[in-house]
Parts: sequence; C-alpha cells; structure tokens
Amino acid sequence: MKTFLKCIFIFILNIFVVYSTLSLNNNLIFKNELKNELKLELKQLNSDLIINNLKIESIYIDKCIGSLNSILSKVDKSQLKSITIANSSLNDKIIDFSDYQESQLSLTIQNTVTSSKIKNLKAFNSFDIRNSYIGNIDFNDFSDQIEFLILNDYNELFLDNISALDKLTNLKTLELRAVNLLNNEILINNLSDLKILVLDNLSELPKINKNCRLVQLSINSVYNNKDISDLLFNVDSLEFLSFVRMNLKEIPKEIFKAHKLKYLLLNNNKIKYVPDNIVNLKNLKYLYLDDNIISDFNYNIFEIEGLNQVDIEFNDLNARVAPPIQLDIIINQEGNPFVD
Repeated sequence: MKTFLKCIFIFILNIFVVYSTLSLNNNLIFKNELKNELKLELKQLNSDLIINNLKIESIYIDKCIGSLNSILSKVDKSQLKSITIANSSLNDKIIDFSDYQESQLSLTIQNTVTSSKIKNLKAFNSFDIRNSYIGNIDFNDFSDQIEFLILNDYNELFLDNISALDKLTNLKTLELRAVNLLNNEILINNLSDLKILVLDNLSELPKINKNCRLVQLSINSVYNNKDISDLLFNVDSLEFLSFVRMNLKEIPKEIFKAHKLKYLLLNNNKIKYVPDNIVNLKNLKYLYLDDNIISDFNYNIFEIEGLNQVDIEFNDLNARVAPPIQLDIIINQEGNPFVD
C-alpha cells in the first residue's frame, strides 16, 4: 500500500512540474545544464511568474524590457552564481547587489541598454560588459578578488578612478577594448597574475608587472609607443600577440623569441619587410600583415610548419605570392598593386 501511494505521489508531482512549466507560456524555462545546476531563462521580465526564494544558480535574460531588480528580489541570493543579459533594455535606476557576498557573482551584459548604476561591484568575481550602455563604472568599487574584468564597449562609457586598476591584484583577464582611455595612465604594475591583457586607444603604453606570464597580449591604437619593447618580456609564454594601428616601422625583434606564439596580428602599421628570423616562430598558425607597406614577400615564411594563413592585403606587393604547391595554406593578398 505504501509503495502504491508513493507511486501516486510521484506521478502527481511530475504532472505538476510539467503543468507549471507549460503554463508559463515559454516565459520561464527551467532546465538542468550541469549536474545539480538549475538555470532560469527569461523571455520577459515579469516577476509575477517567479515564486519567492527561487533556488537557482544562473539567470539568462534575452530580448527583454523591464526591471532586473524585480527578478532578483524573488531569487534565493545564497544560491545565485551568474547572470547573463543580452539584447535587452533595463529600466532600473539602480541595480543593487548589496545583499550578495563579495566575489559571489559572474555578470555578463551584451548588446543591452540601461542607464542603471550598478551598486556594489564588489559582488562580482567576473564582470563582462560588451557593446552595452550601462552608465558609470568606478574602479574603486570592485573587489580586489575579482579575476575577470572585460569592458568591450563601442558606446559612451564613463570610467571613474581608473588608477584603482592597480589594486585589483587577483585579475587574470583585463580587457578594455574600444573604450576611450585617452589621457588615462594605465598602471597595472601590481597585477602579476594577469594571463590576458587587451587594451585599446591609449595615449601611453601601460606599465606591466615584469612577473606576468601573459598568454595573450593585445595593445592597439597607442599614440606614443616608443617603448614598446618594454612590453615584450617573458614572451616565451605568449600564444596570441596583437599590435594593430601602432605606427610600427619594423617588427620588434623580441617577438621572435615567442616560441609558443600561434597568432601574430600586425595590421595597420608601417612595416616595410618581414625579417628572416620569422622562422623562429615555429608554432605560428596565423600571421596578419594587412595594411602595411611591404613590397617584397619573404618566402622564408613558408618554412614554418603548420602555418595555416597569411594575410597581406593592401600592401605594396608587385607580384602575387605563390606558396609551394605542397602546402595547404591560405594567402589573402588582395588590394596590392600587382603588375602581373
């Protein structure tokens, strides 16, 4: 009898779960992404559809208009780990994370508009904003335990107290791309744990801790780059290097010691030639030299085994580059003044 009643209970419970999910008309979708993880997907910001103290670990919001605070007020704050907002518009004046523990949350915002001020940035271990308007960011408000900080914004973004970056000593990834950093000195000399560094639109080159073992270094559009060699220390750990729009007249010789390098981007410079020691980059897969003033192609490049692609468009080549027939390699070379 007990077994029978237990089966009836489980059957009724399953019916309730299916019914409760369907009755939401796809506004809320619950699903297990990983073992013991529950994800909440929102297609409209309607807090009436959420039960109080909902125990979830991640929230995904896409193509929504409304208030994020109204959703957060219904969620069990002790369980939540990540929030992702994409293609949305938020009308909160202040998004308040004061009730969350330090470094508890991962926040990602993409293609979203809000004039909200985010309160308590110390709640974030990862803070990733891409192509979104979110008002002011005060670097003094971040926890020194934050590991990932990405601001990739083509809209107007106001950055306050950027000198406080040097206090975020636990950072592993720092990306400030397409934000206006002109007239801001980037001091990151204390960030010895950095693995990925991406900076655009600087007046001066940043000062980097000499103990960094960077895997990715991308410094682009710097007005004054006379000391660029100072950035190329411990290059043996680099796998990705980008110096785009840096007014380089030659390839810095330190680069050729980066034996693990797979991606080398030197587009939009004034480089006239590629030296023979390019062959030292034995792990190079992709070489980008577009928009330079190279007139003679160095065929020694083809001695790099495993090279997949060379882009040399819009240079000063008079003759088309013809790689050895046995090589399976892509050569992009349009926009050159070929005479053949």
